[in-house]
Amino acid sequence: MCSSTKRRSGGFSLIEMMVSLLLLSIAMSIAARLMLESQLRLAHSAEQALDPESTLALKLLRADIRASAAVTARDSEWSWDPLSLVGHPNGALRYQKVGTDLIRRIGATDGRLASERIVLRDVTVWRWRIDPTARLQLVEIELGHRETPRLGSFSAGGERVANVPITRRHRVSVSPRRAGGKDLW
Repeated sequence: MCSSTKRRSGGFSLIEMMVSLLLLSIAMSIAARLMLESQLRLAHSAEQALDPESTLALKLLRADIRASAAVTARDSEWSWDPLSLVGHPNGALRYQKVGTDLIRRIGATDGRLASERIVLRDVTVWRWRIDPTARLQLVEIELGHRETPRLGSFSAGGERVANVPITRRHRVSVSPRRAGGKDLW
């Protein structure tokens, strides 16, 4: 046997090992990112599942504002007055807090009340404004309501304790479809 024909020993070279470690670290970072995103989505879904009333109320409110042409507002200060939407396909639309209920009223073209429904009960905070910093007409809404948890709480000893009402607050920003002269949002 010649010295020039050395038999290669089994195993990996240093370069092969570094490349495989690099690929493994890239795969692990992608997996970690996907796991983090799935945890955030799960937490968001759990929050919506625990508070379905306000989730549905906010979705209806967003849809109504997006379907409207504009919001009637005097200035950009926070208002506790009714939120009036013009140019909605169903007619003149108004959201208003009456007592502790948030009510959605639709007026007919002749000025009469076409329909009225309670959107959310036990409302503690209802205010809105036109965002003064936005280029388009952007409506900011703050909504808070009291809710008694459906799931019973347990003490350290394992006994069920009384459900304690909690207050949830939400803040959303939505633009009407024709804000700023555009046909779409």
